[in-house]
Formats: sequence, C-alpha cells, structure tokens
Amino acid sequence: MEDIWVWGGEKEEVYMIKYSYRKLNDSCSREDIVLFATLWSEKVLTFAQHFAWKVMLNRVATKENLKKRGCNLENDLYLMYGESVEKTNHLFFECKIARTVWNMCDV
Repeated sequence: MEDIWVWGGEKEEVYMIKYSYRKLNDSCSREDIVLFATLWSEKVLTFAQHFAWKVMLNRVATKENLKKRGCNLENDLYLMYGESVEKTNHLFFECKIARTVWNMCDV
C-alpha cells in the first residue's frame, strides 16, 4: 500500500498554510500562543528553539511518550533513580540534577 497525503482540516480540497495556522490556534490557549510567539522571536539557534518547542508541547522522546506511541520498552522508569516514570516535566524541571543545571545557568 502506498502512502498518500491527506488534508482533512477544511472542506476545500487545496491545502493552504492559513488553514493549518487557524487549526493550531484553535487548539491552543491564548497563553500558549503568546508563549510560542515569544519563543520563535528569540535570537537563538533554531535547533534550540525547536527543542524548547518540543518540551513545551511534551513531544520529547521520554519513556512515557514513547510508550504512548506504542514502543515496546522494558519499563518506563526514569533511568537515574528508577522510582518514577520518565516524564518531560520531571526530566527538565523537577529532577534534582536538572534543577542544579538550571541554577548554574543565567536565566
């Protein structure tokens, strides 16, 4: 079976970027839209912006997210401690090691 592109966002048959933009805006809160606009307007490396965007949307390949996507994992526990599920928020903000790193940064 061959893959095909399908756009189901609007009744029109032709895909237009404004339709995607509208669909994304409808699914985000006003606060998220402002946050994303701020992120994309910063003068930092594109890959850093993209990674931050993935963190904000919880799209990082943590064990929790891989399991949700059907990956067969031995377990979904955080590698450093093995006590809790490896989640984006914990990995980047709640973990003792992450907090130490953030405290060393000038942000």
